[in-house]
Amino acid sequence: MKSAIFALIVILAASDGIEVKEARSVELVCVKEDGCLKDCALLYQPSNLRDATHLKYQDKHNGCIQSATGENCERNEQIRDCFTKDEPEVDELEDEEEATYTIYWHETINV
Repeated sequence: MKSAIFALIVILAASDGIEVKEARSVELVCVKEDGCLKDCALLYQPSNLRDATHLKYQDKHNGCIQSATGENCERNEQIRDCFTKDEPEVDELEDEEEATYTIYWHETINV
């Protein structure tokens, strides 16, 4: 009886697909020099995929770049502050050479 129920579950899962939540993220990665955010780039995980949320963060980043003023260090700090503003959770990892600000979300996919 157990094997029949298990077989039914496998058949249903195979016919309809299984929905799983896949972790995705966007990272603002900045190279530091003497405490200054010298150069920043936006990186996506997975890097070969773009969805509506990726595009939302790309648009947000573009808006932050356009609104930032000042010299390089000050400008990159403004971009970082703008990009992370209003985000419920931002993981920060910082050392002397690099600062990374990561925002995570989950997408439901069928497998």
